Amino acid sequence: KSTVIKMLTTLLPVSSGKAYLAGYDVTRQPDAVRRVIGYVPQALSADGTLTGYENLLIFSKLYDIPPRRRKQQISEVLEFMGLEDVAHQLVRTFSGGMIRKLEIAQAILHQPQILFLDEPTVGLDPVARTQVWQLVQQLRIEYGTTIFLT
Repeated sequence: KSTVIKMLTTLLPVSSGKAYLAGYDVTRQPDAVRRVIGYVPQALSADGTLTGYENLLIFSKLYDIPPRRRKQQISEVLEFMGLEDVAHQLVRTFSGGMIRKLEIAQAILHQPQILFLDEPTVGLDPVARTQVWQLVQQLRIEYGTTIFLT
């Protein structure tokens, strides 16, 4: 499962066949694919030495979000994920559920059409697991995001 997701998200080369996401060929148009997808890996990956806001700021630059829009988009995803009160705390002080929410925020910052979530609730307590599923459902409903889950 994880290997297929990594191929679809252009992190690994496609071993055989063809794949298209939002009309883009994963092999021939990887940059276009990356612009329309978000990806949350199975393992927690946010930088614990930075604040939640700083993590999102880095992603806003990677996604090439114009500087004049970065602050607003970061604020919007922090609010959507319920992290606005902890945005300026170091990520290493976050619970597992908070880190997972931050990683989803990172993945949706550029408003992708498709969001890949690789086992997003592994290792989370029941309350955090429920919160993540509710947020995923809300993303689908409010933003029309296509969710690809394992």
